[in-house]
Amino acid sequence: MPDEGGQSLPLKETLLATGVGCLLGMFYFYKKKQTLPFKVCYGLSWPTLGGGVILAVTPTPEQMAQRLERSSAVSSEDLRRQREANVATMEAMKQYANKQH
Repeated sequence: MPDEGGQSLPLKETLLATGVGCLLGMFYFYKKKQTLPFKVCYGLSWPTLGGGVILAVTPTPEQMAQRLERSSAVSSEDLRRQREANVATMEAMKQYANKQH
């Protein structure tokens, strides 16, 4: 939802704020013994707070790409050579299978 500056609020922060609000409301209504608002807050706190926490701890696609690049044990040149060797091996196996029939 865009604000006055045309910027939209990030989903993660929105879910976390809504979830924390529902959690606080849940405690408030529990102390006041108001069961219906408590149930509403309880029901809304799980998907909002849970979703916000999941989004907060999940890395972005850019972060995952950087992690994969850093952790790559095989260089792209080695990978290219291995793929070429795999293709050549498959072709040789096909030719051998065709000779057997």
